Order: sequence, then structure tokens, then C-alpha cells
Amino acid sequence: TMRELSDRFEGALPDPRGLTDLFKDAPNLVPLQDCHIIRNREECLCFLQMKNMPALQSILPACEAGTVPESEVFKAALDICRALIFCHDAGVIHMGISPASIFIDPTGNYRLGYFDLLGKTLVSGSSIPKRGSISYVAPEQFSGRDCSSAVDVYSLGLVLYQLLNRGRVPFLPSAPLQYSTADIDNANYRRLHGGFLPAIPDADINLQGIIRKCCAIRPEDRYSSSRELYRALLSCLRPDLRDHKRLLSSYPETLPQPSVLPHTDWTDCPIWFPCTAALP
Repeated sequence: TMRELSDRFEGALPDPRGLTDLFKDAPNLVPLQDCHIIRNREECLCFLQMKNMPALQSILPACEAGTVPESEVFKAALDICRALIFCHDAGVIHMGISPASIFIDPTGNYRLGYFDLLGKTLVSGSSIPKRGSISYVAPEQFSGRDCSSAVDVYSLGLVLYQLLNRGRVPFLPSAPLQYSTADIDNANYRRLHGGFLPAIPDADINLQGIIRKCCAIRPEDRYSSSRELYRALLSCLRPDLRDHKRLLSSYPETLPQPSVLPHTDWTDCPIWFPCTAALP
């Protein structure tokens, strides 16, 4: 169990910062079942137990086959934006957004889970290791420079690109062509060094513009916040889009600020997540 695992480490504390309350009933976050944190002088290690759900990566084969409608990409984008708005308002950076950390609940909504860290703006020189999958990390995150919530905007942009591009991240050979490990390395190198994202055939031109802005090489050229990205996505919804009316009714233009924010004094000690378990 999670308690048995955390009890192997000296100083394990049950949820001392109210992380369970942070995740409880939060919009589009995977429900948290249990949480233990171990702290030393430089960092905290957090053991999470989250509800088990299928990951977004399970639908990538359908993306490659071209059977995932554009409206579903919009829904995934808006759902995860709502999760990021809540997190960023609470001073939380995810730092590991990818198809493996986005989940689909039984009602078809998308939820964010498997956090890599909690913290506010992270500065270089603070012994913070590289986190997240290299195929989705922002350039500043990969190189160890200062990081902010802009890294989450960047990674979400790459996930949306992949969903629209038949399951392929930028610079990989187009589906259904096979690709190698060398192709992946080359694609990551080109992206991390400022390569202009290739156009996605038959995808909405405005949505592609949003994705390119998310994935700007410089953080200051991206959307200034997840709220700004959310509004840009809503403005991009076309009347001829499948499920247009349902999407508009499900996603109000203005999201309320949380009435009560959890304790958010994260800057003195970033929290890392070496172990995240899922419960059935």
C-alpha cells in the first residue's frame, strides 16, 4: 500500500500541506486517494495514490487512423486548460504534461494527473532535475533554465499537435510511415532548437496558430497564462464544428477564481513525485 511504501522512509508525513484537499473535486484533475510526503533540507518526495483511469495515450492508435474528430481535440484542450487554470491559480506547476499524464474518466471528460512536481517559479541553480518526457518538455525545462507555468502551456500545445497530426509529434515521419529511435532523437533536437512546427494537413488553421503560439521557443512569446489559452481556444470554435453547441454550453468563457485557495507556500521546498500509484 502507499502507506507501507512511504513508511520505509524516515519522516514520512500524511499530507502535511493539504494536497488531498487541493485535488478533491478540482475541475478536471484525477481524484487523489492518498498522499504522503517525505521532506529533507532541499526537497520533498511525494507518494500519490490516484484513481485508475485509461490514459490519453490509449487513443493514439485511433489518432493515427484518423478517426478522432477535431471536436474531441478541442474538448481535450479545454478540459486540460481548466485543470491548469486551477493548478496555476493555486501556485502549482505540473511539469510533466504528456499523453501519459492525461486521463479519460468514465463520462468521457479529460483529467490531468501524474504530477512531476509542485512549485511556483523554479530558478536555475536550485538542483532541480529534468522532468517529464523529453518529447514534450519545453526548451527551458530541458536545458535547466528558469521555469514557470509557461512550460505547461508548451507541453499541452505539443499534445494537441500530436492529436491533430495523426498521433505524431512534430518532425516525425507522417503516419502511417514507420519511424526509428534516431527519428525521435532528431525530432526532439529540431523542436528544442527552435524548428518551426510543420503544418498539419487538413487541420483548422486557427487551431494550428494556437498550437504554434503555445510552442513558441521563448516563454514570453507563448500565452501569458492558461486562462488566456482557454479563451483563445473558445474563440476558435467554428459553428460548423461537430458538437459546436455542446462545447459552447459546457465551457463558459469566464471561469471563476477559486473561492478558497489551499496553502501554497511551495517556494521554500519543491515537491517531487518519485512514485504515483493508481487504484482500481
